[in-house]
Amino acid sequence: MGGSTESTPLLYKGMLFIASDDGKLNAFKATGCGKAACHPKWTGDIHGPAFESSPAVSNGVIYIGSNHALSAFDANGCGAKLCSALWQAIDDNLFFGGSPAVANGRVYIPLESQVNVYDAAGCGHSVCGAVAMLFGTGMQDGIGSSPTVANGVVYAGRNSGEILAWDANCTGTCNQIWSRLLDDPIVNSSPTVVNGHVYIGGSYHGFAGRLYVFGLP
Repeated sequence: MGGSTESTPLLYKGMLFIASDDGKLNAFKATGCGKAACHPKWTGDIHGPAFESSPAVSNGVIYIGSNHALSAFDANGCGAKLCSALWQAIDDNLFFGGSPAVANGRVYIPLESQVNVYDAAGCGHSVCGAVAMLFGTGMQDGIGSSPTVANGVVYAGRNSGEILAWDANCTGTCNQIWSRLLDDPIVNSSPTVVNGHVYIGGSYHGFAGRLYVFGLP
C-alpha cells in the first residue's frame, strides 16, 4: 500500500479490502501472492485519505468512507489495476467520519454532526446526494461513531455525551426518535444491539471509560 492505515480489513469472496491514507481502497487476494510481501490486485480512488474508516459490503458492492467522500466499488474490480468508483458522495468542506453501515438498500455514514443516508444502488450518476439527513436536537457536536442499524432503527454516538437513534427509513431531514445521556462526553464507540439492548462505550480524556447498556426505544 502507498500509505498507512487504521482501517479494519474486510474479507469477501476470497479478497481482502482495506483503505489507506493515500486515498486508496486496496484489494488483495486473501491467499496471498506466494511472496512475503504482496501488491494489491487492484486499487480504487476514494477521494482523500481514510484514516479510520473500514469497508462494508452488500450485494457485491464495497462501500468505504474517506475524509471527504463515501465511495462504492464493484467487489470484482474493473479488470484494471486502478478502478473508478461506481458512485461517490463528495463534500470537500465537511468531514465524513466512522465507517459506513449498509442495511435494506441504504448506506449510513456520519458527516460531522449528522448522519447522511444514501441509496446503496447510487443515483445513476457518478456523484450522488443524500436521500436523508439524520440530525440530533440539543447541543451539536461531532458524530465519530460508526452507525449501527437494527430493527429499522439507526444508532450512533455523539460527542455531546449521547447515544441517538433515528428511524432508518426516514427521508429528507429527520430528528432523532430517541436519545440517552451518558456520563462521559466522548462517544466514538460504535453501538452494538443484542437481545433488546444497545451497548456503547464512553470516555473522558485521562479517566477510565465505561460501558453503557440501554433498553431499546
